[in-house]
Amino acid sequence: MFSKLEETTDFIPSLEKQKWQLERINEVLSLAKEYSSFYKTFYKEVKVNLNGLDEFQKIPMISSKDIIKTTPPIHMLTGSPRNSYVFTSGGTTGEPKIIYLTSDELKENIFFHGKGYAMAGINEDDAVATFGVPGFLTSEFTVYLGLERTGCKIVPIGISSDLERLFNYIKMFNVTTLLVMPSDVIPLAQYIEKSNKTLSINQIVYGGEKMYSSTKNYLESILGVKSFKSVFQSMDVGTIGFQCDYCEPGMYHIHDQLQYTEVLNEKGQPIQDGNIGELVITNLKRKLMPVIRYQTNDLAMKIDTLCPCGRTNPKIKLVGRKGEIIKLGGEQIFPQIFAQACSHLEELTGEFQLLITKHQNRDKIQVSFEVSGKNLDEKIEEHLISIIKNRILNFTPKLKQMIQLQVIEPLEVSLVGREKMKISESSGKVVRVIDKRK
Repeated sequence: MFSKLEETTDFIPSLEKQKWQLERINEVLSLAKEYSSFYKTFYKEVKVNLNGLDEFQKIPMISSKDIIKTTPPIHMLTGSPRNSYVFTSGGTTGEPKIIYLTSDELKENIFFHGKGYAMAGINEDDAVATFGVPGFLTSEFTVYLGLERTGCKIVPIGISSDLERLFNYIKMFNVTTLLVMPSDVIPLAQYIEKSNKTLSINQIVYGGEKMYSSTKNYLESILGVKSFKSVFQSMDVGTIGFQCDYCEPGMYHIHDQLQYTEVLNEKGQPIQDGNIGELVITNLKRKLMPVIRYQTNDLAMKIDTLCPCGRTNPKIKLVGRKGEIIKLGGEQIFPQIFAQACSHLEELTGEFQLLITKHQNRDKIQVSFEVSGKNLDEKIEEHLISIIKNRILNFTPKLKQMIQLQVIEPLEVSLVGREKMKISESSGKVVRVIDKRK
């Protein structure tokens, strides 16, 4: 259970925090350079006793490639892996990365897991159904341990194709909260809609992927959800952020006792407030396998204004992933525009998939949107496709201009069921972008 004393550091002045953050950075840096063969070579020219955080911003960054090329990452370890856990991360987007944590480091991460859930509003009066399934080298069980700290009743139902059984268990145990990835709960909502059943869920706490406004609207209409909150975490670096009552969707306070964060431009320089850059993270507590200035591939904006909640934890807003930016006809397009195009359309769930190909040497993009449980007649489907096309082109004048100038092929839109969409075998998520250009 969390007490007010356990979050008092959230309100310490930022300058005070920076002092002990620098101390921890120096401690992790020294350990890494002395005992890790990877970092010993990587930091050959780096001074480890830094005088300020400005000096830290000058040392080299690591990426997922550095972890993958040393997998299993024995060269990144600073000591024996006794009394440790081994997890895998990143199978959704490419080769998996192997991550080592000591049992104490895992407990530290679980503490912040729990804090994030408590900040999301989970407490001892809740019954929380978790959809994640512990499996091969996954850390899913740590979710349960984090939930324990809130005092709630935990109902680990997992993901099942037997939606009736899933529905019955949620009813049986009077579940108030779903802890899910958004795409995992959509099939359940579709089943409830088609079956004319009713289910009332007080809140959804989600992570792992973005909750688009259209998905939120759909789940509100079917499940009666009153509150949506998110936690920001990654196996690569650990638990990262939480939401207070003033956080908008995609906005997070950083667990700055655990993580030191930077938002940098393409040249590796700090960005100004309101600009978009890559989120770079240093875990302040991991010592067996240090994670120092790790390029997350997450695109974020810094929010430097003090939050009305009074917390001095750094605040960011996630806007996407570096790999998700699509280049069409020489222009960069963010996939979020396609989610915006289907928002507030109750016939759609909010899930979409982009297929990019070449036709007559020009880029061609086909967008598939997932329909909800309703069967659409031909006229309604044509009307929806027309609305969506117009929205996409109005949201992105560059895309519209490229089509008019015949730089790229005309936009194609289709409405499909989930069975027609490509799903990642490792994560169960809808694959957002399929690029078949050669």
